[in-house]
Formats: sequence, C-alpha cells, structure tokens
Amino acid sequence: MKPVVVKLYGLFPTTKRRYVWTMLFTLLIVAASVSWARFFLKLPLPWEDEQPPRKLADLWLARNFYWLVFGGLLLGLLDGIFVFRRFARAEAQQRMNPSPPPSTP
Repeated sequence: MKPVVVKLYGLFPTTKRRYVWTMLFTLLIVAASVSWARFFLKLPLPWEDEQPPRKLADLWLARNFYWLVFGGLLLGLLDGIFVFRRFARAEAQQRMNPSPPPSTP
C-alpha cells in the first residue's frame, strides 16, 4: 500500500514517517535549547529559588524560558494528536477505496 500523504496546515504535503522524523528533530532541538539554557546560561529551573544571572535577570525571555518551552511542548503535543488523527482518517479512507492496480501494456 502506498504511504498516505496529508497536508500540514493546508500547505506542506508530508507522510507519517516524515512527520515523525520532523517531530523527533524538533524534540532534539528543544532538548539542546534547554541544555544550553541550563548549563551555559545558568538559568535556574522554575522550582529552584535561585535568580537568573545578573546580566539575564532583566530579560523577560530568561525569566520565562522554561515556561515557554513547556507551552511549546504542549502545543506540539496537541498538534501531533490532530495530525495523527488526520493520518488515521486518511489511511482508513485509503483502505476503503484502494487505488486500482497500474495497467501494464
């Protein structure tokens, strides 16, 4: 059976395999960003009582970095749920209406 192709956001045609790889790559970038913020910028975790380093303490992004990452992960999870539902619907449709075999001359 041919892989199902759906359009993400109505713009980008993609297969399920490509979407999973994209999500894994995005998760890798998020993990690298959190590691960079934690170990190189020394941003404290939200439940720690420490303040961010003096240079970064006035930046809104530094104070709310982990909450923004958490919100982005939740939005990515929600997006994944809807996209995988769309893939399941398209696969069921493909099973119901299989394409005719190619004719050979």
